[in-house]
Amino acid sequence: MSLPASSYRFSAGRFLAFKAAPVWLVVAVLGVTTGPGLPDDHAVRELLEAAGIMVLMAMVVGRFWTILAMEAGRNGQIAVQGPFRYLAHPMEFFFALGMLGIGFMYESILLGVFMFLGCLAALKYWVDAGDAMLEKDQPAVSGHMRDFREQYRRLVPAFIPSIKPAIVPYYGDHLNYTQHTLLRSAWDIIVFTGCIPIIELVAFLRETGAVPGLLVLP
Repeated sequence: MSLPASSYRFSAGRFLAFKAAPVWLVVAVLGVTTGPGLPDDHAVRELLEAAGIMVLMAMVVGRFWTILAMEAGRNGQIAVQGPFRYLAHPMEFFFALGMLGIGFMYESILLGVFMFLGCLAALKYWVDAGDAMLEKDQPAVSGHMRDFREQYRRLVPAFIPSIKPAIVPYYGDHLNYTQHTLLRSAWDIIVFTGCIPIIELVAFLRETGAVPGLLVLP
């Protein structure tokens, strides 16, 4: 099973301007306008911060796994393997998972859930819009490929992963990596590691009373 390879070319400038910077801005605004509802000495707050770091680590591993699975295979195609056996859009899911971790690092369960669901909804909108444009630009897709896409969408959940692989039969994970894989993974990590000093700065400003938080979230 395979899908056509993407012609997308990575650009560091576009990545920073249209992906990293907006994420950092959202994280900063949410940190300034919200505050944790639990007392400072509450044990759950410490656990949430540790859980947030673990979720961010899971996100980094998941996105790296996804990029490995997206590496071009034979005949310029991408194999449907790795995380693509569990959900159709793993990159978007792991990105939203990173937002969940950031919310937890702000020591708020509700903020983490809100950021996860809001990010997932926005990513779904962009993915659906991109699919609609692709179908409009390429109406003459072969019948075999169209049938495969429809079968794949029936078998594999879109954004929430299934508990077990949905692709049957299972062909195994033959994953390779290149310099491009490592570069993409490194830039993805930069987005979320760049959020950590922002979170720490907001926490410092909260302690000094400079950022009281307009909305208290448990």
